[in-house]
Amino acid sequence: AVAASMVKSAIDSAEATGILAGKLGITTEALSKLQYAAKLSDVSQASLETGMKKLARTLTDAASGSAAATKAFDALGLSAEEIINLPADEQLGRIADALNAVENASQRAALAQKIFGRGGVDMLPLLAEGQKGIAALSAEAERMGVVISEDMAKKSQQFNDSVDRLKAAVKKLDRKP
Repeated sequence: AVAASMVKSAIDSAEATGILAGKLGITTEALSKLQYAAKLSDVSQASLETGMKKLARTLTDAASGSAAATKAFDALGLSAEEIINLPADEQLGRIADALNAVENASQRAALAQKIFGRGGVDMLPLLAEGQKGIAALSAEAERMGVVISEDMAKKSQQFNDSVDRLKAAVKKLDRKP
C-alpha cells in the first residue's frame, strides 16, 4: 500500500507539473528544474507558482508599455522586451542577478515584489542563488533524474483520467438497484 501510494503521488506530481507548465507557457522540463531549485532554496511550490504567474503578467505589461511594470525592470537595468523572449529559467536567472546587485535589502525586496507579486519576497532565497546557482541546481536535477518530461506529464494525466473514469463507472454500478 505504501509503494502504491508513493507511485500515485509521483504520478499526481508529474501531472500537476505538466498542467502548471502549460499555464505558465514554459516546458515541463524547465518548470520541474525550477521546482527542484526552489525546494532546495527553501521556497515553497506555492510561492514559486505565484511568483512565476505574476512574472509573466509583469513582463507582458512592461512589454506592452505599462509605466509601472517598466519602472521595476528599469530600476534593475533590464529590458522587459529582451527578457520576455528568453526561456523562463533564463528570465529568472537574469532577474535574480540584477536583484542581487541591489545592495539595499529593503529595495531588493520591494523590487522583487513589484516583479513577482506577493510571492516575490518569498522567492528571494531562490533568487539569491543567481543565474549560475539556478543553472547548477537545474543541472543537479538532471543528474538526480528528477526532471519531469513532457511525455511523462502527459502519460500521468492520461493515467489519472483513466482512474477517474474507472471510479465513475464503479460508482455508477454501486447506484444500480
